[in-house]
Amino acid sequence: MGTFKKKRFEPSYALALASDDLSLPKTEITREQWALYVHGETFELTSAPVAGFRVLTCDGLPVGFGKIVAKTVKNFFPKGLRFLATSENATL
Repeated sequence: MGTFKKKRFEPSYALALASDDLSLPKTEITREQWALYVHGETFELTSAPVAGFRVLTCDGLPVGFGKIVAKTVKNFFPKGLRFLATSENATL
């Protein structure tokens, strides 16, 4: 499910991937934003959804959690899974 850190709950990556069966708040991102996300970068959204943890989806598929602060998505993609998305490996 997740862990408690500094008096707050941080949801797990596995929970995000299972989110299709759960009613968790979701935010759709573009493939360009997805490439930044899987590389460990933060990125900006065009609109500002409600702040807090949200499941990020790309092409309708859950890809992990991001923490929304204003229009910025703070990256919570697991460090051990991060990679540089290129045109050859940029498929979901």
